[in-house]
Amino acid sequence: MWLICLSVTQGLSQIEHLNRSDSGKVLSSLSNYDKFIAAGDKKEASRMMDDIATVYWNHNDTRAAIKYFEKSLQLNAQIENENGMAMIHNNLGMLYNDVEDYQSALSHFKITLKTRRAKNEPTGIISALVNLSVVCNNLKQYAESVAYLQEALSLSRQINDPQQMSSVYAMLSETYEKKGDVDESMKYFQLFKSFHDILQKKEISKLSSDIVQDSLQKQLKELELQKKAIEIKEKEYQLDSTTSLNKSLYSNLNRQQIAYRLLESEENLRKENAIVLQQRHAAEIAHKNHIRDILVVVSVFLIALGVALVFYNRLIASKNKRLLEQNLAIEKQKEELEESNLVKTKIFSIIAHDLRSPLNAVQSFFNVIHLYEVGDDVKNLFTKMGRDLSSLSGVLDTLLNWAMAHLQELKAQVTPVNLWLAVNENVELLTPVAEQKSVAIINKVPSELMAATDLDMTKIVVRNLVQNALKFTRKGGTVTINGKTEHGSVLLNVCDTGVGMSKEKIDSLFSFKSNQSTKGTSNEKGTGLGLVLCAELVKLCEGEIIIDSEINKGTTVTLKFNTPK
Repeated sequence: MWLICLSVTQGLSQIEHLNRSDSGKVLSSLSNYDKFIAAGDKKEASRMMDDIATVYWNHNDTRAAIKYFEKSLQLNAQIENENGMAMIHNNLGMLYNDVEDYQSALSHFKITLKTRRAKNEPTGIISALVNLSVVCNNLKQYAESVAYLQEALSLSRQINDPQQMSSVYAMLSETYEKKGDVDESMKYFQLFKSFHDILQKKEISKLSSDIVQDSLQKQLKELELQKKAIEIKEKEYQLDSTTSLNKSLYSNLNRQQIAYRLLESEENLRKENAIVLQQRHAAEIAHKNHIRDILVVVSVFLIALGVALVFYNRLIASKNKRLLEQNLAIEKQKEELEESNLVKTKIFSIIAHDLRSPLNAVQSFFNVIHLYEVGDDVKNLFTKMGRDLSSLSGVLDTLLNWAMAHLQELKAQVTPVNLWLAVNENVELLTPVAEQKSVAIINKVPSELMAATDLDMTKIVVRNLVQNALKFTRKGGTVTINGKTEHGSVLLNVCDTGVGMSKEKIDSLFSFKSNQSTKGTSNEKGTGLGLVLCAELVKLCEGEIIIDSEINKGTTVTLKFNTPK
């Protein structure tokens, strides 16, 4: 898993200058290298290159490390040292991954994998497969990465190595996350978490056992020290006995013999004391080393736990962020769908209103015609027309209801359209309405003016705009329609001398939710949907609607279309 850590932090480490000690190691290794080469010992010479490369690697000088590992690789190839070559290829793969030369890293790791397979080394094969998957992730070759990890997982199961299985599960989760497969990533993350928890419990149990064992060993060492102290006391007692015996011999020994015996006894006692002190010192060192080993194990365990927690929090945060983005996208689509459905419903409400109102008025006329004195032929004719009108009204209701239930979307048929004809048809249709209000309608659109738009939709838009202009123009006013070509676009203007609008009112015109109907100068009523419908239809025709208005001076509505191709 060393390479995995390197792939996360690559590019962040700065090259550190060699200190005096490491510079000395490099110079010593270079000197020894020359000696071994001269002696023909290529194996030891390659070891010197490995030592130098390792020093530079520890100081983040990746390029220098690659240089010396390459030299070592050449020497190992000359003596056909396959294990040494495999290790160097693995190191070079890590280094090339650090400098983001992923193709070279891939090549070296594949050679390592080939050697490990030939030697049938399961742990080495798993390590090489995981390293290959990391490089593939950096190359965004996620399918190849998953294939390597699945093989590593299968081999980990065969050798029943929970630690390796946990590492592979973590890599699979990370790979699927980068691939964008959230479900698979979460599945392998849960497997990683389960195995990690099991291994964590085993580590804690082992640590507790080690602590108990250390306590027992400490007690045994204290007993041994007590035993040594007793032995020293016994020897001191023996020495006292010897001293007493010497006193009895004074009368038989001369001075030279007495001095020799005393020196011999003191020397033996000094040696015994030195041995005891040495044993006591060794026991204290062993105890300190054992405490240090326990602290190292605990520190490594805590670091691993911290890394796991950071990884877990990052993964959960990533999942939460993606879920939030998906929820926001779904909410936005929901709002757009509701707006679209509302537009369709309002459009058909307008169509139904525009068609049913005149039909109902005519039908009412036929319903009361019998109250007047008319000839039988006329009465029969009107009766027949009334029936036909009722039938037509029923068919209209059926068609409108069917369309409301089955309409999917409006589509514009954009073709070259003569705007003068479209405007003139609506002017003729609305002239009676204008005459009732004593408002003049003037068509100043050039007869040859053409635009790229949908004919039927354009007629509906123009009719609504002229109706609005008539509605808000006082008696004696004018409604003028003119058009021109400007900067590659076709402009159609509907201008009135009516009451005008404020900026706030203009801003609310194109929304079903905020637009409210306003009565005209003769108290005409409306639905408040005309301009909203116009904006939607113009947009479908790839056009644009622009409104310019000033209170008590009038309003100009401009339709901007593309020129025909």
